[in-house]
Order: sequence, then structure tokens, then C-alpha cells
Amino acid sequence: MRLLAAILLFTASFATAQMHHVRDPQAVTRAIGVYEWTGDINKPEGSRLVPVSLFIYGHFEDAAIYLAQPVPLALASDTRYQLQVAGAPKGFIDLSFARNLHAPGAVLAAHYDDGWFGYGKYLAPKKPKIVEETANVRQGDAHVVQEGGPKFTSKPDTKSNGKDDEAEAKVDSDQPDPERPTFKREEITTGNPRKDQEKQQKKRDVSGVSEVPPDPTKDDNRPVFRRRDTSAPPLNDAPGVTEKRSALLDDPNRPTLHRGRPAGSMTGEDIGGLKGIPDNMHQMVAVSDAVDRPEHDFTHPFLADTERDKIKAQMETMARSILANPALAAQTANPTATPNNAIARLERSVASTADNASHSAGTSTSRSVTSSRRRAKTAPTHAAGRKSGTPGATSYVLEDVQFYAYDLAYNSTPTYVLTAHTEGTGEQLRYVTVVAAPDTFGTLQPLLRSLTDADHLNRTPRLRLVDAVDADASNRASLLFELRKQNARQFALYRIYGGKATQIFLTGTTQ
Repeated sequence: MRLLAAILLFTASFATAQMHHVRDPQAVTRAIGVYEWTGDINKPEGSRLVPVSLFIYGHFEDAAIYLAQPVPLALASDTRYQLQVAGAPKGFIDLSFARNLHAPGAVLAAHYDDGWFGYGKYLAPKKPKIVEETANVRQGDAHVVQEGGPKFTSKPDTKSNGKDDEAEAKVDSDQPDPERPTFKREEITTGNPRKDQEKQQKKRDVSGVSEVPPDPTKDDNRPVFRRRDTSAPPLNDAPGVTEKRSALLDDPNRPTLHRGRPAGSMTGEDIGGLKGIPDNMHQMVAVSDAVDRPEHDFTHPFLADTERDKIKAQMETMARSILANPALAAQTANPTATPNNAIARLERSVASTADNASHSAGTSTSRSVTSSRRRAKTAPTHAAGRKSGTPGATSYVLEDVQFYAYDLAYNSTPTYVLTAHTEGTGEQLRYVTVVAAPDTFGTLQPLLRSLTDADHLNRTPRLRLVDAVDADASNRASLLFELRKQNARQFALYRIYGGKATQIFLTGTTQ
């Protein structure tokens, strides 16, 4: 019994070791960038690649400065980036060279142009091969035959006069098939069987003798070799002077070395590099990986347009509530940024209104009613971005509404992102961003809320969504945001996990 128990214990431990075998983690080297261009993407008027992150040795590095000796690793020549929209491939960018630009601070048009940028050529994605299909109809049944494949035909059956399938499929062996190849032997008949047999024997004896090959000298196409005619005059007209052979240096295709930049080489102006951030600029995520990985589309599919419109309306309601109560935007785009002066003044105004209402009423019920009414009346209004409705309710007009829906991981709840702004200028032009996801009961819960205005972008930058991207090859996408300030910008990655948005990476400032 002890021996049996020991054997069972050893077998169980061996099986457990086999089941819990842990492999070494895969080394991942993955660079993320933002491709920006104006005009048509096939022939852009101006384009550039902004390096963002480099995931190497299990952590993130700033791709704009990592191993920048003399060029950052993420911007090395001949590096290929794949353009993606929510993980779906949309083309390639082959980098030709990189430039480290230093824009003077006095030139307003040169803002956002300080740092490393990559330049290259756009390659459209390869179109899938479409195989045309042809129908081969035989006895009333359609058979699909792939183009280029073998095609088989058979003799049409003319005996289909109401017979069953077995009678139609039966082939009459008595009738010869005219399309069938036949082999015949030459017959020799003279009327005398004995002489016919002798001639047939002679025919068989001669069959093994090959014919005499033709004379090769009589072939008109036979090549003829001739000696060089020494009596021919030299190439030069001067008698007794032979032709001087060309020197190696006279070869027009011979490569030459120059000091400095050779004439005609490409520069940033030749490829139409972008300057600043024009209004018609487009952005797309670019991914470069050392390993070819399977595609993963992170777009959340809606069952119907009505479902999408319903979720979008709820997200717009959240955005308006943030505009009405800026205190809800507690989690800002930049964790180190402090609330701007406009939001602080608005919070103090709401607090003072509540205090005045509490002192003016006698009972708790009257205090709550009066406080709500006075808060609605005394809250600052923006004529360009707000319109009055029923008493106690406010509504903001949202402009340039961008709504996105993603499935950031397998079997995960969808994540929704909405960005918009109000009308007006200065403090009246306010930018709002909301990230939300449904809880276990299907109710949308905000995960990230950001609010700022045009006069205080340097304190609280505007949060602009670029796209969802798998930055560390973990099959889990993160949200890539652009933190745009008054004259500078940064890029940040936010991981949505556990019912909250966590900033996992932030680049340096690009001025």
C-alpha cells in the first residue's frame, strides 16, 4: 500500500508539473506613432510621423528620445509603420529619414514643431485577390468551378425521356463514343493469308531500325562561326591609329562621392513637411513591430443604428452635465495640472450662491428649494454656448461632436468616448471629453471627464482622442489621447481597467 501511495503521489506531482508549465515571456519591441498629413493620403500635400512610445524590455520609453544617437531607434531609416484605425490595417509608411527641428518661439506658425519627426512614403494596402466564379450547368444542376481550374465535360445524355435517375446515369456501352481516342494498327491484306503474314513479319522487323539522321551541314538555321577579318580598316579614320578605349572614370553611371549634401537630394521642403497644426490636418495611429502579429479590430459593433444613437445621446447628456457643473471634471487630462482660473471662479460662484440661499431661508425644506433655484439663476451663462430652457434646467449646444465605441479587450464591456466643444472664443470656447462604460446593470458610468477653455489650455490641456491602439502587444488596447496646449502638446496612453481610466504613459512636450 505504501508503494502504491508513493507511485500515485509521484504521478500526481508529475501531472501537475505538466499542467502548470510556465513559458518564458515573449520579448516585445513595439513602437507607436501618430501619422499626420494634409490633403489626399495617397498624395499628401504635407506629412510627418510623430513618435510616441516604444515598448521594449517590458516597459514604455519615450520614442522621441530613446537611443537618439544620432537618430531615435523608432525613426531609423527603412523602418516600416503600419497605419491602423482601431487595430484594422490601412496602409504602410516606409521612413526615409528623420529630422530634429527647433522652432523659434517668436514664430507662432511654428508651434508644435519642436522635436524629432519622421518622413517617408505612404504605401496603400494590398487589395485581396478576388477569384471569379463561373457556373457550369449540367443536367439542370449548377456546379461552381473556380477560374483557372480543370473543367470536365461529358457526353450529353439524349435518353432523358421521363426515365428515372438510374436509367439516365447508365451509359450504353454498345454505342461508341465519338470523342473517345482510339488506336488503330495498319492492316496489310493481299488476299493470300500466307503472304499477308510474311509482310506483317517484315513490317515488325523493320520497326526497330531507326532512320539515318539528316546531314547537319544542310541545316539553314545552323550557327556559323567565322574568324575576325584582319583586313578591315580601324575604327578611327586616321591610318595606323588604333581606337582609344574609354577610361573607367568616364562611366556616366559610376557613383561619385561628395563632401556635404549632394545637389538634388531630398529635404524637408522637398517632401512637403507639415508646419504647425493646420485646420485640415488628419491623424492616424502608426504601429511598428519586430514580429508580424494577427490583426485585432477593436471597433465595437452596434446591433442597430438606434442603439448607437441612444448611447450617443446619453454621452452628450454627460457632457452637458460637466459643462453645467465643472466640479465633475475632477480627473483632468494631465495629473499634474491644476484647475484653471475660470473653473475655480465658477466653483466659488456656485458655493457662494448655496451659502446665501441657506442663510436666507428658515427651514431645511425652504433652504434646499431656494438654493436650487438661486443656483440655477446665478450660475454664469455663456451666450454663445448655452441656451435657457425650463426653470432649473440648462442645455449647452455641442459643436464638432465625435463619438467612438471600442471593445478594448476580449469579452470586455464596450468603452465609449465623446469629445465636443461649445461655440464662442476665449473662456466661452470650452472643450469637454467624456469616457464611459456600462456597469453590471447596463448603466453608463463615467470613467474619465475633462473640461477646459481656450484661454487656459496651458494649465489644463485639451484632451483629443487619436484612436485605440495595442501599445504593448498584449491584445488589450489603450486610448491614445493628444494633450494639446496653447503652444505645445503631449501624447498620453490611458488604460481602461477596473472601472477607471489610468494614465500608463506620457510623452515629453512637443512645442
